[in-house]
Amino acid sequence: MSVRTAILGTGWGARIQVPAFRHAGLDVNAIWGRTDDKANAAATKLGIAQYSSNWRALVGHPSIDLVSIVTPPHTHSEIAIAALAAGKHVLCEKPTALNAEQAAAMLTAAGRAKDRVALLDHELRFVPIRRKLREMVQSGWPGELLHISATIESGWRLDPGRPWDWWSQAEMGGGILGALGSHVVDSLMWTTGLPVEAVCAMLRPLILTRPDAAGTAQPVTADEYATLWLRFKGGASGLIELTSCAAGEEVTRITVTGKRGKLTYDGTQLLAERPGTKALPIVVRDPTRLPPGLVDSEWSRGTVHFARALKLALSTGDRAPIQDAATFADGLAVQRVLDAAQESSRTGPWSEGDSGNSWVQL
Repeated sequence: MSVRTAILGTGWGARIQVPAFRHAGLDVNAIWGRTDDKANAAATKLGIAQYSSNWRALVGHPSIDLVSIVTPPHTHSEIAIAALAAGKHVLCEKPTALNAEQAAAMLTAAGRAKDRVALLDHELRFVPIRRKLREMVQSGWPGELLHISATIESGWRLDPGRPWDWWSQAEMGGGILGALGSHVVDSLMWTTGLPVEAVCAMLRPLILTRPDAAGTAQPVTADEYATLWLRFKGGASGLIELTSCAAGEEVTRITVTGKRGKLTYDGTQLLAERPGTKALPIVVRDPTRLPPGLVDSEWSRGTVHFARALKLALSTGDRAPIQDAATFADGLAVQRVLDAAQESSRTGPWSEGDSGNSWVQL
């Protein structure tokens, strides 16, 4: 059975999802762009028959089964709710929405459309080596969990000449916390099976102004650096550090420390270490071949694996292949952590005029 898909977005959606989805067997037959010119250019380049700058026209079109929302976060809630009401399956990018109130509305809409699939695009859940990490943690390999940490360093916003756009604006959902912190929070809760109970955070921009399309300097209000201290249910502590303005090679690292051992994932390999012994690599093979032109990364591989699961689930009606995918309920749980981090950063010891306790209970 064909799964006719509309991609709403000419950035990540066009660069990564279109080739990955097609490689996995999904039929991409429509694309949305902010303007007709953008939509037309993307459709022509990618060989997509239908295009529009009106997302409602695509969301409501009878030839579409699955809507992939790859638009700025401030638009997610409205589009997802409309797509579900139109009887479409929905895959929504992260962060889920601008805030927990919007995420809750999305979850309510998904509850009204129980025969439709409503998922968040946390594709890293489908990366084989990350699935192995989760399996080892939840089977008790590290023992009682003591501390979980994650670090992501990248330099993709280090250039002060990078244009000011929605990503620079907190009110539109921009910032490293939403872009990557949502992935990390989801990964830590999914890997451990533990919800976050309290958050203390510092969020801040690092490049304070950026040039708009006219070359005029505009203030950056979205975070380009984020540190979150977490308390998980059961008492384990957590630490997340994120930056988009670090020179050098990108760094991805997750460490799970327990009373019996430690597991470390560095983006390419998984190491297991018992007290008093050397760390040993856990070999996890992924023979998946990516489509030509798609950069080999865990993001690309996760997208292909996720798309295959979606294709199988939606074409057969059997949801088993997507049982580990992030639901809108998971998205709401992550959004509450992000909201708590933002509240903590506004009122905590790093803000102007400390109002007291910077720990926010969920």
